[in-house]
Amino acid sequence: MDTRSSPSREKLIRLGKEAGLSTEQMSLPKQELYKLLNGSYNIDRLERRLLRNSSESVSESYQSLLLQTGPGEDVPEQVSVVTDDNKSFNDSGSLRRSRRLLRKRSRQSDDENVKIGINKRSTRQRQGTSSSSLPYSSLPSSSSSSGNVNDNKSTRRSTKGKGKGKINPSSSGSKNENKSTRRSPKGKNKASVNSSSSGHINETKSTTRSTKGKSKAKVNSSSLGNKNESKSTRRSTKAKNTAFKVEKKNEIFSDGMDPITREPLGKHVFTFKRPYGKEAQFDAGTLVDYILASGDFLEPESRIPFSPNDMKRLDNLVRKAGLNKGSVYEAIRDKERYTERKVSQDALLALERCIGEVVSEMLSIIDAVCDLTADPETAETQLLLNVFPVFAHYFTLLRGMDSEYATKCVKQYISFIVGPPNRPTRNRLGFRDSVLHFLHQMTF
Repeated sequence: MDTRSSPSREKLIRLGKEAGLSTEQMSLPKQELYKLLNGSYNIDRLERRLLRNSSESVSESYQSLLLQTGPGEDVPEQVSVVTDDNKSFNDSGSLRRSRRLLRKRSRQSDDENVKIGINKRSTRQRQGTSSSSLPYSSLPSSSSSSGNVNDNKSTRRSTKGKGKGKINPSSSGSKNENKSTRRSPKGKNKASVNSSSSGHINETKSTTRSTKGKSKAKVNSSSLGNKNESKSTRRSTKAKNTAFKVEKKNEIFSDGMDPITREPLGKHVFTFKRPYGKEAQFDAGTLVDYILASGDFLEPESRIPFSPNDMKRLDNLVRKAGLNKGSVYEAIRDKERYTERKVSQDALLALERCIGEVVSEMLSIIDAVCDLTADPETAETQLLLNVFPVFAHYFTLLRGMDSEYATKCVKQYISFIVGPPNRPTRNRLGFRDSVLHFLHQMTF
């Protein structure tokens, strides 16, 4: 079994310890131990865990060795670490990485120490220079070094705009002028300037103020002109847009024909403005006759209700035209007189629908006899005993309410039973003729 691919017994023992096997299990022969590990555990995963633990122990030992070495000593290149199994492991990739990181950290710590030393020295030097320059700062004539330091301080204060610096009499006029020009636009620093440089400063202030005034005047004039022009253009565009909207809203929806009679419009046209923008045109006389006859105060096409103002406008138009028509405005104000008419109209429509169902049943019986799907004797008895009496009952009621409407309805029923000219109703055994004879008897 000691082949190149199979691990050694010592390695198997280490893997067994990593897997948590007992001493009795690890004392088994090599073949049985290998079978036990291979069957119950993943050997590759155990090897990786063992290698990871060994690399961590190696890195810890290397850190301890690095701490033991002095600042001038070199870090050892190779380290041999003894594990729990008394086996030494050479340097690995994780050990190299840990060594590299430790070297980098040591360099960073050295750099930080050097920076701290430099900062301490610079602070000490600053403290020494400031203490040495304190007695000379109050003298009227200073040395070149102290003058430069004071000039730098004064320029810093002037640019920041926070300090109230006093200018020495030994400073030049050009510097004072520059400082005044810096302080003048901000208007925050209150500098006490000597008499030698006050003239120049006052001149610069006056020039800056005058130039500011001119520039403001120019800007105001130009901006006002631009604003006025922009306002005028906006108003013109708004006016155009509103005009376009009005034209679009007042779009006339008419083809020159009266929607009620489908005849050309006369001289007196009534325009009705719909809520969604379009306008409908009607002949004034025809619209008045339609409203008074039907009692329906709705626009015939869109079924939008007319308002009392619309009816008043229609009455004025009819009066100006000289037409002898009734008042639509009084009719819309007194709608109670149209309620009875509406009830009678609803009753007529209900009777007419009932009669229409009976007529359709007549036609279905005729078609069934012609198609040989019904017995002629049973069809005849059904017509004589069921269909004709029901029709006669409904028709007498309809004729009692409105005889003219009843005669018109019967004519429509006869044309329905006859059928269209291109496909008339079939007449097998005279069923169609008998139905038509019954309808003619009911009419006259």
